[in-house]
Amino acid sequence: MTGKTEWGERFHPNSVIPRRKITGMSEIDKPIGQNGGFNREVEKMVRCVLVLAMVIVIGSCARKDNSDKPSYKPPGGYVPDAQTATNIDMKQVRQILQKHRRGETLTDEEAQLLKKGMALREQRNRKGRDNTQRPKNQGREAKARTSTAGKESFGFKPLSELGEEKYKGQEGGLYGNGSNEPPAEHQKAALKELSEIKPLGSQGNCSEQGKIVFISIGMSNTTQEFSGFEALAKRDPSKSPFLEIVDCAQGGMEALAWAGEFIKNKNKDPWQELERRIKKRGFTLEQVQVAWVKLAVRTPDKYGGEFPGHIDKYKSLLVQILNKMKAKLPNLKIAYLSNRIYAGYATTRLNPEPYAYEYGFGIRDLILKQVQGDGELNYNSENGEVNAPLLLWGPDLWADGIIPRKSDGLIWERKDLSGDGTHPSRSGKEKVVKLLLNFFKNDPLAKSWFVKPKSCEDISFIIAKNFIPGNNSPHISKNY
Repeated sequence: MTGKTEWGERFHPNSVIPRRKITGMSEIDKPIGQNGGFNREVEKMVRCVLVLAMVIVIGSCARKDNSDKPSYKPPGGYVPDAQTATNIDMKQVRQILQKHRRGETLTDEEAQLLKKGMALREQRNRKGRDNTQRPKNQGREAKARTSTAGKESFGFKPLSELGEEKYKGQEGGLYGNGSNEPPAEHQKAALKELSEIKPLGSQGNCSEQGKIVFISIGMSNTTQEFSGFEALAKRDPSKSPFLEIVDCAQGGMEALAWAGEFIKNKNKDPWQELERRIKKRGFTLEQVQVAWVKLAVRTPDKYGGEFPGHIDKYKSLLVQILNKMKAKLPNLKIAYLSNRIYAGYATTRLNPEPYAYEYGFGIRDLILKQVQGDGELNYNSENGEVNAPLLLWGPDLWADGIIPRKSDGLIWERKDLSGDGTHPSRSGKEKVVKLLLNFFKNDPLAKSWFVKPKSCEDISFIIAKNFIPGNNSPHISKNY
């Protein structure tokens, strides 16, 4: 910033004190410090005063510039309705606000969006303040209302209990035809894959000092649940000493992200993070042999709204993900797939009912597609290129809200879900953790690699000893 002295000379605040021309001047008018003018101490003081004055002037100008900008406060009187609020992209609003703060001119469309976005933010903030400033004597009543918010039941029968009944034309059973056990040929194939799960060294060779690495792949719900399972399983005395559990599920990474179709944060690749976590624990991709997969598509209502629109999209994405898993994890043998927990209390479009319930049909369709010999899901090298691990059901997590599941009494109360009614609360997370541990400790098509003892020599014997054909479905916990 530059200015002028009273003599018309230009100066900069970082420059020296401007000098007047000395030709024709009296001694008193000569520049400071020359020929008998003020002494150097006085000159220094004057310099300091002038610099301080310039700082004050510059600050005043800056405040004046800012005061000329339009206010960022949301306009009063405008309250967006539910439909408008749903359609407002708050990320875009923040970008426009930053542009506005830089003093850039907004288009009419940007100005309108900023107006609506700021009003919506104020509306949400006001709602939050109202909740936190609730009178103390209303606390218990408000808590009671919150605990029963949403639908406590949708009247759907769990897939494992649907039997020969129909849901939108689909029969029941985790493996179809009302059955909760894999078809005989798939059971046989699973036993073969299980016999090949052995402690592996860093290069993928069988080793008594090797490891069986078990990972998770999924989104926020998945990592919340699997991280708790990992901690509990580590303390379980029955866990195989060869088994290492690594949570590779990541918040915000739904099926689209893992399939590579859309990643919200371009700087985060879920597969790179998966590799980083495995290596951080001192293992290699070649040692990964088992995976638990729990995925969903964000806001499934945008895929046609009605069944099976979002399920078709989900299955398509899952095929891509399973192909990537096998390509990146060459020794992966089995992937256990699980559905979502009950979402009847959901308060957002993220993944409410009936979408959460319908994921079970998508999982079943994929497994049956593999059973029928689909090339994209081929796991057997004798049938051509191997593109996927063998697929089995993991623990079945869905129950109809407060209606106890017949097999184990599983229910989902409002307290088991967090504020959005979609992610598990602490109690909900504990339920899933126990379901996971019970499944992998007791399932005849899982316990062979999960429990001890385990070695390269005795693994086939343990599998044969633990598997009893015709058992009741191991996918439903007897004690959660």
